[in-house]
Amino acid sequence: LIEFAGLQDQIEVWSGHSQTSLRRLKVECEARNQRVSAMFMDQCGSRFWQDFEAVHATGLVNDGAVVIADNVLKPGAPRYLYHLHRGPVSSYFDTKVVSVPEFGMVVVEDWLSVALVKVGRPWQDESVQEVMPEKVAELEWFAKTCRERAEGATGSVPFESWSKHSADMRVEMKKHFDIAPE
Repeated sequence: LIEFAGLQDQIEVWSGHSQTSLRRLKVECEARNQRVSAMFMDQCGSRFWQDFEAVHATGLVNDGAVVIADNVLKPGAPRYLYHLHRGPVSSYFDTKVVSVPEFGMVVVEDWLSVALVKVGRPWQDESVQEVMPEKVAELEWFAKTCRERAEGATGSVPFESWSKHSADMRVEMKKHFDIAPE
C-alpha cells in the first residue's frame, strides 16, 4: 500500500515489541536528522500512554504529528484516552475517537483514537504523574482482565462476551469522562 501510494521513501514500518522499537526510534531519528510526524499503535492498550510518553519525551515529535491507536475500546485503553481527553496535558491534543467494527467480529464495536499533537515539544510544567481517577484504574483493570482471558489457555472470548465488554466500556467512558465517538 505504501509503495502503491509512492511513499516508500517517506514511510517506514517497524514491527515488534514497543520497548525495542522505542529504543531504536531515538537512535534512528537522530542519526537521520528526522522527527516523528505519525505514529500508529496497535499493541496492548495499557501500554499506549506509557509508549507515547516515551516517544514524546525524546523531543522528536513534530507539532501537528498524528497519533492513531487501535483497540482503545476493546479491550480498551482508558488511561490513554483519559490523558488525551481529560488529563493535565489534554490541551496539547485535538483528539477524536472513531467507532469501527472489530476486525473479524463485525457485530462488536471498537474505537480508534486519532490525536493531533498540537505541541510536540516535551511538556515541562504539567505533571502527568498525578493520581489517576479511581474510575480510570478500575476500567484499566476491566480491560486487562478481558485481555488476559483472550490470551489465556483457551485463547478465545466468545463474541457475546466481547460485545458486552465493548458496550460496557463505551457506557463507562461516556458516563465518567464524556468520551465517545461523535
